[in-house]
Order: sequence, then structure tokens, then C-alpha cells
Amino acid sequence: MAATTTYFETTHKAPIWERFWTWMFTNHPMQRRLDSIERLNNLSDLELAKMGLNRDQIYSHVFNDRFFY
Repeated sequence: MAATTTYFETTHKAPIWERFWTWMFTNHPMQRRLDSIERLNNLSDLELAKMGLNRDQIYSHVFNDRFFY
């Protein structure tokens, strides 16, 4: 038995709401910032020091264009 795909299977897109939520959770700017915070939190203190950061500076580093201090 040969494997075949139908026209519908190759051209079908997910419903608009599903595509919207996928975009929100993967491409939204806030999600990218949260991913950066998580990535930096997973680094060791030595790796952060090489970048010129302390643990308490992670948030200000990620949100440096939003916070004015």
C-alpha cells in the first residue's frame, strides 16, 4: 500500500486562533525577553561575569530599552 497525501492535507492551515496563539507564545517580543532571562539565569556566575553581568543585573540588561534609570 503506497502512502499518499490528499490535496487537503498539503494545503490545510491551522485555524486562525491557533496560529495567533502560536505566534503569541513564540514570536511575541515579551516572550523573547522572557526566553533571554531564562537563558541568562541558566548561566553560571562565572559565565555571567565574563559578559560583565551579575545575577541582579539580568532584568535590567534584558529590559534596558524599556527602563530608564
